[in-house]
Amino acid sequence: MRLKIFLMLVLMCSNVFGAVEDFTTWTESDTPGRMTVTSTKNDINLLDRDESAWLYDNKGAAHFDGDFSHQLEVTFQASTGSWSRVNVWGLANAVDDSYDLIGLSADFMTLSARENAGDYYLDLHVFENGTYLNEVRSDALSTGTKYYVTIARDDDAGDNSKGEVVATIRTTSHTGDVVDTLTESELTEQNDFQYIYAGWSYNSGDNAEQMSVDVENLDLQEEAAGTPTVRGRASIINMN
Repeated sequence: MRLKIFLMLVLMCSNVFGAVEDFTTWTESDTPGRMTVTSTKNDINLLDRDESAWLYDNKGAAHFDGDFSHQLEVTFQASTGSWSRVNVWGLANAVDDSYDLIGLSADFMTLSARENAGDYYLDLHVFENGTYLNEVRSDALSTGTKYYVTIARDDDAGDNSKGEVVATIRTTSHTGDVVDTLTESELTEQNDFQYIYAGWSYNSGDNAEQMSVDVENLDLQEEAAGTPTVRGRASIINMN
């Protein structure tokens, strides 16, 4: 009986936050056929910079407001040309290629998988009115290595108290060794977002620049709807 009560408490605590996103319930638009989507993984194969493809979910207007912390796993597989680029995560208020959103003077955020001269990187961009504040790039990363990435926004931090976005890159797990930390602290607007992406084309019209990358196990770390919050110390009641 004591074990049964303990297990019930563990389950209640573990359900305070939702599980990883189910990509099969998301919307996939992939005319070139570059994405293979399962419940927890988007396997992007040779997506070119002149192609349109995206996997996204509509969470509702201003769903992503204030602070947030998202976790995902990214694995570089291959690239066929320098400056290949695929967004592996993003927040926006419209559905389109990220290059087109620049032309629309949109507000959005991206974490992009990039390659140049055989080196692979993750780039963090925050766009305000279609202009990115800074290009925050990681140190060179490796193909075949799974990187555990946490992207967090503190909405009142930063140089202008308008927000700071930090992407922490680790190996082994989300608590493993830190490989790099990307920080954008110069936000001038506190923007809310409706759509989240887990694989998203840039499509600037340049061809022969293809990227293969896996995106998986996206956890928005949001409280599950209808789940009671358990606070304080749990005690095991002796029923013997």
